[in-house]
Amino acid sequence: MNSEPCFVGNSEMAVLSDPRQLSEKLKNVQQEVALSKKQRLQLLFCTMSAKHTGYKTLKLICDTQLGILTQGQWGREQAQDQYMTNLALKINSKLGGSNVQLPLDALPRVRGAPFMFIGADVNHPPPGDMESPSIAAVVASTNGGCNKYVSRIRAQPHRCEVVQHLGDICMELIGVFEKQNKVKPQRIIYFRDGVSDGQFDMVLNEELADMEKAIKVDGNAPTITVIVAKKRHHTRFFPKDNEPQTRNGNVRPGTVVDTVVVDPSAYDFFLCSHDGVHGTSRPTRYYSLFDEHGFGSDDLQKLVYNLCFVFVRRCRWRRPSTNYADLAAYRGRLYYEASKASGSSSSSGSSAAAAASDVGRPQSADSIGRRLRWITSGEAAASAAVGGGVVVAGAAAAEDTAAAEAAVEAPPAEDSTAVAAAEEEEGGTGVTKGEDTAGATKGRGLAGADTGPAMASTAEAEEEEEDEGDTVIMDKEEATAEEVAVATKGLPEAAIKGLPEAAVTALVGVPLPQAPDGLAAGTRGGGGGTPEYALVRAPEARAAVAPKDKEGPSSSGSVERIDSSALAIVEPSASSLVATSSAGTRVPMRRPDRGGSSCQASVKLLVNHFIVNYRQASTIFHYDININPDQASSKASGKELSKAEFLSVKDELFKDSSFRRLSSCVAYDGGRNLFTSAELPGGTFRVRVRSRTYIVSVELKRQMPLSQLSELPVPREVLQGLDVIVREASRWRKIILGKGFYSPDKSIDITQGVVALKGTQQTLKHTQQGLILCVDYSVMPFYKAGPVLDVVEKLVRRLDYRTTLQKRQWEDLVYELKGRRVTVIHRRTNQKYIVQGLTDLPASKITFVDAESGQTRRLVDYFAQQYDKTIAYQMLPCLDLSKSKDKPNYVPIEFCNFLEGQRYPKANLDKYSDRTLKQHALIPALKRREEIQDLVNAADGPCRGEIAQQFGISLDVQMTEVMGRILPPPDLKLGGSNGNPCKFSIDQDKNCQWNLVRKRLVEGRALQCWGILDFSAGPSHPKQEPLHRPMFINKIVAKCCELGIQMNSKPCFVHLSEMEVFYDPHRLHEELTKAKQAAESKRQRLQLLFCPMSDQHPGYKTLKLICETQLGIMTQCFLSNIANKQQGQDQYMTNLALKINGKLGGSNVQLFDPLPRVSDVPFMFIGADVNHPSPGNVESPSIAAVVASMNLGANKYVPRIRAQPHRCEVIQQLGEMCLELIGVFEKLNKVKPQRIIYFRDGVSDGQFDMVLNEELADMEKAIKVKGYAPTITVIVAKKRHHTRLFPKDENQLQTRNGNVPPGTVVDTGVVDPSAYDFYLCSHNGLLGTSRPTHYYSLVDEHGFGSDDLQKLIYNLCFVFARCTKPVSLATPVYYADLAAYRGRLYYEAGMASQTTRRGGSSSSGSSSGGGFEVGNFPRLHKDLEDNMFFI
Repeated sequence: MNSEPCFVGNSEMAVLSDPRQLSEKLKNVQQEVALSKKQRLQLLFCTMSAKHTGYKTLKLICDTQLGILTQGQWGREQAQDQYMTNLALKINSKLGGSNVQLPLDALPRVRGAPFMFIGADVNHPPPGDMESPSIAAVVASTNGGCNKYVSRIRAQPHRCEVVQHLGDICMELIGVFEKQNKVKPQRIIYFRDGVSDGQFDMVLNEELADMEKAIKVDGNAPTITVIVAKKRHHTRFFPKDNEPQTRNGNVRPGTVVDTVVVDPSAYDFFLCSHDGVHGTSRPTRYYSLFDEHGFGSDDLQKLVYNLCFVFVRRCRWRRPSTNYADLAAYRGRLYYEASKASGSSSSSGSSAAAAASDVGRPQSADSIGRRLRWITSGEAAASAAVGGGVVVAGAAAAEDTAAAEAAVEAPPAEDSTAVAAAEEEEGGTGVTKGEDTAGATKGRGLAGADTGPAMASTAEAEEEEEDEGDTVIMDKEEATAEEVAVATKGLPEAAIKGLPEAAVTALVGVPLPQAPDGLAAGTRGGGGGTPEYALVRAPEARAAVAPKDKEGPSSSGSVERIDSSALAIVEPSASSLVATSSAGTRVPMRRPDRGGSSCQASVKLLVNHFIVNYRQASTIFHYDININPDQASSKASGKELSKAEFLSVKDELFKDSSFRRLSSCVAYDGGRNLFTSAELPGGTFRVRVRSRTYIVSVELKRQMPLSQLSELPVPREVLQGLDVIVREASRWRKIILGKGFYSPDKSIDITQGVVALKGTQQTLKHTQQGLILCVDYSVMPFYKAGPVLDVVEKLVRRLDYRTTLQKRQWEDLVYELKGRRVTVIHRRTNQKYIVQGLTDLPASKITFVDAESGQTRRLVDYFAQQYDKTIAYQMLPCLDLSKSKDKPNYVPIEFCNFLEGQRYPKANLDKYSDRTLKQHALIPALKRREEIQDLVNAADGPCRGEIAQQFGISLDVQMTEVMGRILPPPDLKLGGSNGNPCKFSIDQDKNCQWNLVRKRLVEGRALQCWGILDFSAGPSHPKQEPLHRPMFINKIVAKCCELGIQMNSKPCFVHLSEMEVFYDPHRLHEELTKAKQAAESKRQRLQLLFCPMSDQHPGYKTLKLICETQLGIMTQCFLSNIANKQQGQDQYMTNLALKINGKLGGSNVQLFDPLPRVSDVPFMFIGADVNHPSPGNVESPSIAAVVASMNLGANKYVPRIRAQPHRCEVIQQLGEMCLELIGVFEKLNKVKPQRIIYFRDGVSDGQFDMVLNEELADMEKAIKVKGYAPTITVIVAKKRHHTRLFPKDENQLQTRNGNVPPGTVVDTGVVDPSAYDFYLCSHNGLLGTSRPTHYYSLVDEHGFGSDDLQKLIYNLCFVFARCTKPVSLATPVYYADLAAYRGRLYYEAGMASQTTRRGGSSSSGSSSGGGFEVGNFPRLHKDLEDNMFFI
């Protein structure tokens, strides 16, 4: 925020009483800033000395006429820090910033596709007003964080409850969503506020029908769920006896009740999502009226509860989208009342009154646009920084007062009316039908529209009294003592005192988790996603509270069976849910034959698949085990249980006599699934583990006979169950990471404090050979277990009792330790802690207040007296192991040890350590095969121990054998020495590689205008060498001319620069612009710019962004030290020449023979891939890329790159991109392709349905128009698997380092029996063991047999432009991967550039939001968009 306001002006409170004078004053301010400061006014502070009804007129003028964002405040000094925090939250939101966000995994059932939350409400005039219109408001979310909303406000007939223009409004809002995200929402959740049970039919058959009619057009058919939120009811919850509760006796936030007291014929539940401070909390009652997303109770309750956390004005719970709709509707009411007051106060018709007279539909000024003028900004602004703040002081007043209870101004008379109404409703007198009293309080003229209607409805009035005021932003002004006395008079606690217990329905409401993990503050993402958790239905009152004597700590624990009748749960009937249609109709095709037969030679192979033996007559019992804290226990908390707690409770349960004999028959997934080889005693149990008590229900879900493994396809639940069992039988003495099992006994020191552990990656699958376990060799770096003091000693080198840390050493140690898991050794415990940081003070200076004595004690004295431990290194800081800020836990470093099994980030390894790790990980094929065999045969190998015996499963210890075929390499077309194309046959004995000695490229392009922008001329470090330019120019010109690229012998220009330029995007842009202008000054177009660099620099990304999206310059970057080397110089220059010719549009190599099944008509190969952000990044978009071939030689491709929502795998704009690419094809070839082969990379087996029924459907819908109907084949390429192929013995064909030869294909034995798939190793693996690519054909309209399909794909691996050998992936897929990665570079460059402009620093790996979002992702420059710039 700019430290100096652009303008400070004084005015008088009397101006608020004169609309004309107020309008002129505001216009003058706006004009003065615009003229004198040459800036656009971003925010106007309006300070008032008292509440004034003219506030409404101010909002009307600023919001609808002038387009000024305003922030009012009341001049008072108390609670300054909290007050400023509250103001800052509101300011950031109004400017389009993001205060808090939800991670995608906090939104069940809607993530995975673009979604929108819509909230709607109608504000009616107060009773007695027979003329004023009702005000309808609709708001909609526009981002994945669910915290930016856009509003539409309309007036409609007096007391008309149906939202009359809902369809039109939703169309507008979807248009805004599409403009920002380049895609329409596919899933819509419609929240409706303020309707009674009798109006549900109106919502469904009028509002929903109007919405669907308006938006479901032109093939757009989003799925919709309709939810009604009701606050106007009289149901209250009271904690019974010793049940957990808030400080003032209310139920805890997150308490949900969906049994007994709910409607037996509806889908409803009560949710108390907030902390009621004053009075008795009123839960919100939610009804699901219509559901096309298939929400179960758990998912729906989780969704609604999580949405209560993103209300922008506070750090606490709130109702979801309906609350914004309520605020927007109330702002519309202010507009009407202001216009009405202005009209009556000025008979001459002032400008304000005249403008306000159009009360039917006030329009907002363009500069405010669609922002949420009623509180927050719904659209992301370019920057949340305030550059043009203005202060207008009257005396001081409260529009946005935000002290202890935060601010909303109201005219005194109306405010007291609101409080009285709240009191009257609470007491049950006066107002008898809440649904019909909306106007009684919604219409009162409270001047707090910036913070929302403080008492916008009778229900809202009470909620504001309940909400706590010690955090951030409430919606009520700071209450006086008299107001509190009035508001708390006759509260329900007093009302129910003395009533018999039977008079109150006794319910135990189970609190939801305190907040969704991973809630992202501001615009920076939290650390990773959140685990799924399920809400627990509220059971009826328990028969008895757990005895106190069982609450104490105990190492043994206990198990007690509970009468299930005390925990009866009423399930919603099936008829209460709206049936949903299936996701699609296409399914992957089956294999059309028995595999291929064409080959150059056969080879016997071993595959790292091991047969799993099982008793076919066996049955697996699948149980649902539900573990929850016992709410009757005094130790119960609202926190979500950890996986460790789940495991400890399960273990304790199986110590009970009724379960003990079955403990070795159980495999547990750490969540809700339990698989056993024998039946368990089902029921509900109270399990005590140490001092905590849990309620555990065990219910049989299904029986799964293993005879089902002979069915095709094998039921997924059977494979999932067996996978859990095999994992359980493989975990003995192992560290488990995902699918990896690592043995601490097999460690390798790779650097100080880091070891590499050997282990396996395991995958259970069903193949033609039956049930197999794929076991692969793996090496993973881990932190060493042991004393934390070792790390300190490594840092300071010499450690003794006098050792202290310098500031830099302290920072380095924090970086090294933060987030690591430790245990303590000064007392006996198995408890584990996470290091939060270091103390600022050394141990000798740390003191604390003893909770028992109240005296201040020194930490060193405490350890000496309490544990008889002397702290030897008192000058070192302590580890901060606190689990919460209010309970600090500081432990001296010498008493802490690192836990075993903590993964070390590979990116943090230095060059030596990285080289050491690769030496052990990338081992030759024969060595890898031996390692796998040793790991499988080891005593602690997979499928070992009693669990495997109980389930009757075992593992063959020999790899399976299959017969592979070696496909013949294709003949290539190259340029002869005379310039004419010639046939070139590849030698299989040379591993299918070829060289270009005495040969030319098929089509060499002319390179006349090229230049050099030499960044290496100013190296980053003295040891770095600049480019030897004369030598480089001579070598590259000679090589290009030799290969048939007619390259001008002299560059058009040579500019010298320095590596320092890369740190400043603005300077870099200037340098590149000068280079382009240097060519233009000679009346030439710059064809290629060489950019030598002295080292690898993150600024490379910015260079590519500027050149390829802004300036249209084709660049070739390279490292000066590599170009200067004499050794390998010829090969290096050849590789550069290949890339140069490809970028210029030339053709390096082509297939000599036509491709099977496609070459007789125009055809196109399309490759597609999605690049996702790194793990832990929760905000950055995913990048989708699609490339398409443009010529008969299938070696010239055109890309299209788009951003899409975070981690969205489905390519959302595939149809649009394919349509563009077909247009380019038609422009070049004068005909459209009649046959299309669509290659898709990077999807799992479970996403095949998505590829067929979403991506393929989108493509067909876009391109199959006006009689154009090309045939399509869909092929998926997978590299992320663990299957390896090994020559059986030394007599088999193999490469020099023992890998299978290029062209090795396997399509029998180890493939999927119900799919059309095969493995193809098309490349020569030079380092480590070759990984074959696993190809699946999902749809085939060309009739490819196995031989033709395998030949097609293998041949496409030979036309990759950058090398003279076959690559591991079919070229369309490889290019799509490169293009998607180039898009990722653009995003990271834009993010880094924006950080630089703000004066900060950032690494490209940051997960914070940056320069580009989905909606404004840069498009390729028109000069480059149809070229292969990305190779």
